[in-house]
Amino acid sequence: MFPEPAGKNRVGFANWFANHAPAEHSLGPSGTLPVSGKADADVSLRLLEALVMARPRAMMDGDGIRAHEDWLREGEAIDVLVVGSDHPSNVQSIRWFVEQVVPELPRTAKICIAGRVAHALDVATPANVALLGEVLSLDPLYAVTRVVAAPVIYGTGVPIKVLDAIMQDLPLSTTELVDRGTRLASAGFPLAVTAQDMVADITALLGSEKAWAARRDLGRKYKRKFLTRDVYFAAWAGMLDGKGVRTGRSTGWNWLRGRGSRAAQ
Repeated sequence: MFPEPAGKNRVGFANWFANHAPAEHSLGPSGTLPVSGKADADVSLRLLEALVMARPRAMMDGDGIRAHEDWLREGEAIDVLVVGSDHPSNVQSIRWFVEQVVPELPRTAKICIAGRVAHALDVATPANVALLGEVLSLDPLYAVTRVVAAPVIYGTGVPIKVLDAIMQDLPLSTTELVDRGTRLASAGFPLAVTAQDMVADITALLGSEKAWAARRDLGRKYKRKFLTRDVYFAAWAGMLDGKGVRTGRSTGWNWLRGRGSRAAQ
């Protein structure tokens, strides 16, 4: 089901924070949330709770959370979640996403960038982008997210964030470089080659319940084929009995992919 909230629950920002915020989120030195002369902000309760419960390390007080007050005012879900560490490949890839993809997405799309990459981007972001930074838990964010974007244009290996999105039953929009370690293309995933490819893909997923459900279902099929305990233990068994090495090269994930296909049949 396309994740539309059952109702638009709104709440006064300062009032909610004063009465419901977790203990580790103090209200700052004064014990109150400054309102800068403005009326208490009317924000999405669903998003505010998700943001607070993710427990961003860089904003463990009310003043820090309030930096996202305007971002919380509109909408009831994170339309696009991007997750990354501050590894140079992640920084370059997500900077590309911010500079080349975000400006072409609908301006109403709420985008959240979580992980240490948010502090390393050093680029200007529009008002619909929240740079949340490192969080103690991604689960509250996944629970209110519609689409996970994994813009990988640099680096090697298997991006864990790609597997996380699939395991969370969320539609994934990603790039062709990811296919080297995952074989997503063989499962039918469209993989972006250009920024415009990713723009079109994300826009379609946000705009169509049918497209959203179809991408979620692709992830479910992939998960059943490659990401089960049986596949995992079959791979290790093969490596231990020497069948995980082919002609002069260690196969690692490449061997797992082949073994996984057979084990799932």
